[in-house]
Amino acid sequence: TCFGIDRPDTSTILCAFDHSNVDAMSIAVVVDEIHTLYDAYRRCPSNPETDLPPVGGFVEYCRIEATLPLVDPADERMVRWSNFLTECGGTTPRFPLDLGVAEGETAPQATTVTSLLDAQHTLAFEQLCARSGAGMFAGVVAAIGQACADIGGPSRLPFLFPLHTRHQQQFSRALGWFTTNAPMTVEVERDLTDTITAAHTAFRAALPLSTVPIPQVLNNLGDAFTLSRRDVFMVSYIDYTRIGGHERFDRTDAHHISNATVSDDAQFWVSRTTSGLALRSRFPDTATARSVMTAFTTELVALMRASAATPESAALTP
Repeated sequence: TCFGIDRPDTSTILCAFDHSNVDAMSIAVVVDEIHTLYDAYRRCPSNPETDLPPVGGFVEYCRIEATLPLVDPADERMVRWSNFLTECGGTTPRFPLDLGVAEGETAPQATTVTSLLDAQHTLAFEQLCARSGAGMFAGVVAAIGQACADIGGPSRLPFLFPLHTRHQQQFSRALGWFTTNAPMTVEVERDLTDTITAAHTAFRAALPLSTVPIPQVLNNLGDAFTLSRRDVFMVSYIDYTRIGGHERFDRTDAHHISNATVSDDAQFWVSRTTSGLALRSRFPDTATARSVMTAFTTELVALMRASAATPESAALTP
């Protein structure tokens, strides 16, 4: 669904998608292509030419995916997936602190958006991660694990994280659900730097597991797996600055609005733009969860800003 609001000095275009049909990258591509098409029409209404590249179709991607061979149950990747879910109690991972929702129940969804770091401190945090041989994702999940432990959570934080599957050029700017998941556990160490190093090792070890389709994992577990909650504790990271046309996102006030439904666990989306690093949190709207999430985000912001403001980070920041 797509419609527009036209005004004398500006226009707003709204597009609505079912999340099962498009991933976050698809929405970013849509924003860029709408702007490109609109700009071309504004320049020459009679012949609005663009240089948008040809792309592959999602149906073709699904056909290719369907031809992939089944993974042997004895394959190390399958075994590690099974072990991860078994260690989570034969179900999906959960946020490690009480969110005030009884087993089998849900609550209305609450959503908060928190600025973690501005552009300069995001660069400093990235340099902190690089000195540990890690990337931004490892740094982000390390900070999340550290913040959870600092407010009374455990020192082990298992979760799922999504990854894109746009590995072929023809699908790099296609619309569809080009996403899979992998399991990972952050082991919280004595300080954030050590936790980042540990998280990077865990992340690299988790990457091969993303090549195993989750339906095959669940079929392999059989009755040993039970989906006890409708939500899965997950941490997503996307760097919009790596997407073509990202420079226009802030200027055109491009942003996404998610449907409000019900929730029984916490889910986090961390995004990087030219403005810096931000966290979108989704969780049950209970008094307990609001208190926990306030404490968690406060600790996370303080931890990341302190780490990005150390003399070592500041010295490397242009």
